[in-house]
Amino acid sequence: MTTKYYVTDEGKYIGAFDGVEPPDSAVEVPSAPQDARQIWNGTSWGAIPEDVPDRVTVNQFGKQLIALDLLDQVTAWVNQQDAATQWSFNRSATFVRDDPMMEAGFTSLDFTSEQIDQFFIDAAKL
Repeated sequence: MTTKYYVTDEGKYIGAFDGVEPPDSAVEVPSAPQDARQIWNGTSWGAIPEDVPDRVTVNQFGKQLIALDLLDQVTAWVNQQDAATQWSFNRSATFVRDDPMMEAGFTSLDFTSEQIDQFFIDAAKL
């Protein structure tokens, strides 16, 4: 038997099949990706996605807000929140990606989940 590799219609890797039928909607590709998170673009595998950090330091978070010119807008939003949110924002040593306060704040900025991930990826580099 020969191993064959398959992706979804969106290019997401499904897996390798040898002697077993893949799902009906699977699309055969010539090779497996280096990383299962890579997306097949029709001719080749895309870049390996960066890992999204689950937290960044207050310094990294603040510098990323400044880099995106969001510091004043976020500060104004925080100042309109309850005392617990203000306390947490002003005294946290780290900012956690899936914290409800983070989700609420990013929602107020109309950030998508992908934009939040990119914010944390970029902030972690600072």
